[in-house]
Amino acid sequence: MTKIKTGHSSIQGEKIMKNVNMNPDAKLSFLERFAYGIGDYAGNLIYSAISAFLLVYYTNVIGASAAAAASIIAISKFLDGISDLAMGYIVDHTHSKWGKARPWVLWSAPPLVISLIMIFTVPDLGANGKAIYLLLVYIFLAAVCFTASNLSYNTMLSLVTTEQHDRNVMNTIRFEFTMIAQLVINVITIPLVHFLGNGQRGWTCMSIVYAIVALGMFITTFAGTKERYKPIKKETTAKKKTHPLKTIKTLCRNKYFILITLAFAVIYTSLGLTGGSRIYYAKYVLGDEMLNSTMTMFNYI
Repeated sequence: MTKIKTGHSSIQGEKIMKNVNMNPDAKLSFLERFAYGIGDYAGNLIYSAISAFLLVYYTNVIGASAAAAASIIAISKFLDGISDLAMGYIVDHTHSKWGKARPWVLWSAPPLVISLIMIFTVPDLGANGKAIYLLLVYIFLAAVCFTASNLSYNTMLSLVTTEQHDRNVMNTIRFEFTMIAQLVINVITIPLVHFLGNGQRGWTCMSIVYAIVALGMFITTFAGTKERYKPIKKETTAKKKTHPLKTIKTLCRNKYFILITLAFAVIYTSLGLTGGSRIYYAKYVLGDEMLNSTMTMFNYI
């Protein structure tokens, strides 16, 4: 599932007032829609590889305890929420010749794919050294690089076009790529690791393959799209600022906000439990971790 970032960016909430390069009613080409959608494949290639296989790599390959691995992920998730706010502010205050959000898709891609390789290439540093390495790399990947990439990618949609039909088509294409990426990664990863040598070598080579593919797709998204519209705020005689705590209190009183938050919590928890445990079930209950691919295919069917 696509991880949706919701940082403190006012871009999508502002009225788009200024047309930079093109008529507001202009239709996007299929190639540009495709280029935008392929970016979600790249993001999910990395996200799915980590969410489905990182825990089994930690425990079965480098010998870390499941408790230590879970603690590392939990710490990163906490910092992830903070980094969302920071990245939203950065995107809002970015002014480049490529736009606001689009350049961050390019700039965040190299460190993101490098950190993917690093997270599946843990050096022999002893138990404590491995734990510190995993913690630092995971935080860098999830709370810094992936936040920058995914938040800016999602923000791009409001800047590429204001035409509602094009937005709907682009969203449809991107979520189709999401499902394809999740299916492909869950099906081919274990066979690919075995093909590339298994053990540490297999996991490192697998991450290199995924990193190269993801980098090419991120570059395609950047090169194949254009921010046509510049959001500007309406001029007002007096600015009325709302304290963040007041906003939070208002949200907490909204029953629909609470319901949708609980729904997302249940959905992501169930996905995490089934996705992360499937490989263990195949290996230790069914006796063959290669059956994970077959189980995944039937799950998506």
